[in-house]
Amino acid sequence: MKKNKIITILFIAFFVRFALLIYQYNIGNLPQAGADSVRFERIAYQISNGYSNQVFFDVISNGAHLHSYIGSLIYDVFGREPMVWSFFFILLGLGTIYNIHRTVLLTTNNYKFANKAAWIACLFPNMAIFSVILLREVYIAFFISFAAYYFAKYLKNKNSSSIVKAVVFSMIGAFFHPAIFSFVIGMVIYVVFFNKKANVISKVLTISVCVGMLYFVNSTGIGLDKFGGSFESAVDTAMDGGIGINEDAGANYSSWLIPKGNITDFLLLPVRMIAFLFAPLIPFFVRSGSHLIGLFDALIYFLIFYNIYINRNFHKKNIYSKAFLTIIFTITLAFSFGAFNFGTNIRHRAKVLPIILLVPLLSKKDVRKINPKTQTIKF
Repeated sequence: MKKNKIITILFIAFFVRFALLIYQYNIGNLPQAGADSVRFERIAYQISNGYSNQVFFDVISNGAHLHSYIGSLIYDVFGREPMVWSFFFILLGLGTIYNIHRTVLLTTNNYKFANKAAWIACLFPNMAIFSVILLREVYIAFFISFAAYYFAKYLKNKNSSSIVKAVVFSMIGAFFHPAIFSFVIGMVIYVVFFNKKANVISKVLTISVCVGMLYFVNSTGIGLDKFGGSFESAVDTAMDGGIGINEDAGANYSSWLIPKGNITDFLLLPVRMIAFLFAPLIPFFVRSGSHLIGLFDALIYFLIFYNIYINRNFHKKNIYSKAFLTIIFTITLAFSFGAFNFGTNIRHRAKVLPIILLVPLLSKKDVRKINPKTQTIKF
């Protein structure tokens, strides 16, 4: 069995992210550190100085405001020091890597797979960048990595407290972006339809907790301010062609991929899901040199999913792979509804990456160990 290398991985991850921090604040801007990060930082400063008065409910109803509110608390203590805020992000990013490692270790009982997933999280370019620049991705990745860990723990130990923790952490992540509510929907779908070992009580408990939390959020509008305050208005916005979400930029989707607000839009969903994960590679949307970064990012996702696809028979038999792939599907579906710009998608799919890395990536040596009858590996 491989040795546990998480300390080494976290040390290197910190070094990489700290180097990016120095570059961002002393040399030049990192990719994705554009208008949104500047706006969030400015709002945080305004809140800290009392220029923007918001009640707490309004803050948690909008993920962008919540993000800036947290920054304002840091500014209250340290003054307007965005570098300190980014250092706080680095710590959250390290926590995400740790959660990925311990979740894969829990599901495989093998340090080789846990180390591999953590190494990818450590060195994945955009995951490192988003652990420095002042965007919401790092919060979401941190909380859904906790949610995934407790969901895996629930599947392994059938502990009811674990499913409650999984729902709570996914809900906190969803406060920063409402599409993350689809994490909860993915858990329900898996437990009800694919987890054959779950008894009736377990399924009823899962449905009750998840549906109860979703109902509470829909009733209060927490996290849904951008989409009209409810799930219904969010769906209506998507079905209307995403009015108010589309962005005017060179990275916009081609017109044939934009919903027209009618029932035939459902036929676009498979293509839009593929575009969410792999654009500008598939479909090929590269129009300028600046898009090459997105092309490289998409290529890494493509290689990860290619590995999952060629080992699909194994993953069909693995309860954890099926569970996480179900959640990946529901989150990808949710984001693909409102996605119109592959530049923004680079940020959005980074939110899904902590879950993607929980699906074991098999080498040729691992494949040779697969039992042809059971499609399982003795980890």
